Amino acid sequence: IWEEPCERLCERCKAQVQQVILPWLYDASVHGDLLENAFEVLSKHDSFVWPMERNSKVCFLAMDDLSKLIYRMFENWTLFGTSLVVPDCFGLTMEQLAVEVNKLWSGTQEPLYGDNQPQTLPDTDMVLRKRYNWFPHYCILDDLPEQKINWQTKQGEGKVQKGKIREWMKQHTFMVKLI
Repeated sequence: IWEEPCERLCERCKAQVQQVILPWLYDASVHGDLLENAFEVLSKHDSFVWPMERNSKVCFLAMDDLSKLIYRMFENWTLFGTSLVVPDCFGLTMEQLAVEVNKLWSGTQEPLYGDNQPQTLPDTDMVLRKRYNWFPHYCILDDLPEQKINWQTKQGEGKVQKGKIREWMKQHTFMVKLI
């Protein structure tokens, strides 16, 4: 939806733009995030409806991984065709994620699944790994306990906890304006 207007604006301004195709981002401390929504429902011992079919392949990227990628891209700026694809390094399904999230909450009901079609993930290229020596480090399944703690901290304080990407954006306002 934003791709075409951005391309026209960049052409007009003669700006170099590199499109990065991302999977779902996750950070349970961010309002509206999939994990934040799931934790909210599961904390009330209700069933959360996951947005994809049970066997859908899903790919998630931690905000911390995204901030490192952006930093490396700006550190060594080079255009590579029209887009770069963030690789799916963990090969997860929606069911695997739902089961692991449910394990964090005692007394939860069986997960429910939506009927949305599987994500169509583009073929992974190796540009990010070869050019920027970057690949996702955080698997969402390993990160779930920490995400729950972050969500609970946010709930207990009654305010939105700042994520690492937001802190980076505050410190690098010039780069944010470029983006």
